[in-house]
Amino acid sequence: MMKGFTIFKQPFVWAFMLIAILCSIFFSACLLPAFHVLPSRTDQIPVVVINQDSTTMGKTVTQQLIRHLPFKHIRENQDLATSKTQLNNRHVGLIIRIPATFSKDIKAGRTTHLHYYVNNANSLIQNNMNKSLISNATNSISANVTTNKAKGMFAKVLGPQIAAKAQQQFVTNPAAAHLAQNPQAMATAKKTMTNKVKRSTMMAATKMSQALSKGVSPITHTSNSLPTRTSYQMAPMTLQMGTYLGTLLMSVLLVALFMVKRFSLGKWSSFLATQCVGLLNAIVLPFASVTTLHLLISMNSTIYWQLLSFNIVSTMVIFEFTYAIATIFAGLPSMIIQIPLFILQVVTGGIIVPHLALNGFYRFIAATTPMYAAMTGSQNILFGGGQTGNLLLSLIWLGLLSFVISAVAIAVGFRSNKPAGIAKVFA
Repeated sequence: MMKGFTIFKQPFVWAFMLIAILCSIFFSACLLPAFHVLPSRTDQIPVVVINQDSTTMGKTVTQQLIRHLPFKHIRENQDLATSKTQLNNRHVGLIIRIPATFSKDIKAGRTTHLHYYVNNANSLIQNNMNKSLISNATNSISANVTTNKAKGMFAKVLGPQIAAKAQQQFVTNPAAAHLAQNPQAMATAKKTMTNKVKRSTMMAATKMSQALSKGVSPITHTSNSLPTRTSYQMAPMTLQMGTYLGTLLMSVLLVALFMVKRFSLGKWSSFLATQCVGLLNAIVLPFASVTTLHLLISMNSTIYWQLLSFNIVSTMVIFEFTYAIATIFAGLPSMIIQIPLFILQVVTGGIIVPHLALNGFYRFIAATTPMYAAMTGSQNILFGGGQTGNLLLSLIWLGLLSFVISAVAIAVGFRSNKPAGIAKVFA
């Protein structure tokens, strides 16, 4: 009985325990910092403001709008088509369009509209945030254009127009010729006209600001609509998380097997054999995972085959990526790096946290690991979105680079002729 406790003399028992402890630490240490910046960093999401009202009033209202929007990166002077492409590619989070009839509707006392464009094939947090952003932006406009500052803004635009009209009426009035002979009477008449112009201007400005505050109505244009169930929103993430974790474990075990079998089969034969296993896994695993997803959420046959094809590529890339890390760090010890990388990729995948709201570190992780491209590409196929081809190309390059790194690591290392260290444990 007591002999069983001799297992504690094995260093790998403590290594296994260390991995378990580090897992519990990494989940909090890697995930929570990404959520610390929310919702404050949502103001970093780029927003496009398009003004189609070319009048002086339209331009003035646009500047007033931009000053009071709760965003730090506001793009102007873009056409709607370009902005929609950026929205579809998730390079901007929101488009606000001021229509050409905006100032005319204000003058006529009609309901004015602001058009908002959103992409629903986006992160869970951003989709939940879009409604409040639209409401806050509309309320901000309504609140700020009814202040004295806003009245002054309208008065500044209307004043010259009203003054010019009053001056024209004064000059064409027959009584003006008689007043010209009496300087004192002329000065009094001009002063009266000036006061009348001021009153008329302020009345018109007040009327316009009140009309705007009562009649600002948002119209939301949605692209790439999602079903109402949250399960659809989470589908790309669960698909790729399961694929990544399963392939990660397989890669580490295959490298451990390689470290043992290379003594009997040869280094390169063992390497190529494990690569063939990875290729077979990249074909079989997506069939299982995508078919399971198909049974749980609705998708047509075209989407099924597109998603399956994309995931065959992404699974192979994930294998090469995790295999390269396992090769460099001798199999099992690589878990100390593999696990935090996996956790970081969950949060940088773009399904929970908006990619545009991430800081530089998390964006770097997203750009240099496979899960962001895999999740976003799957999301594009399921619900819509742009640049799927670019995402696929980035995955292919990452997979090729990882394969080269593995080959170089095997060529440079693993030169011993008999099992030692970790290889001896698994022999």
